[in-house]
Amino acid sequence: DQSGNLWIGSGNGGLNYFTVKTKSFKKYLPDHKNSKSLISDDINCLVLDQEQNLWIATEGGIDMLPFGGKDFQHIQKGKIEFLSLLNEEKIR
Repeated sequence: DQSGNLWIGSGNGGLNYFTVKTKSFKKYLPDHKNSKSLISDDINCLVLDQEQNLWIATEGGIDMLPFGGKDFQHIQKGKIEFLSLLNEEKIR
């Protein structure tokens, strides 16, 4: 991201955020009791847009984590539509 930290997605391991300064990880996993948690722990693709929002393609659908936010927004579109977002100017 713009701070030099790393977003890491994995198959069945969820989403991990590595903060370089503190050398620490924060792990995001689905929580079926929390509708604002990550939709799936099987991550296929990660994209940061120009506003530093994180777009996450998972086996369960598409999530977006707003910059500085902690609640995931679930996008009701398929993987093919997600890939079409890559052609928009908003995503680098």
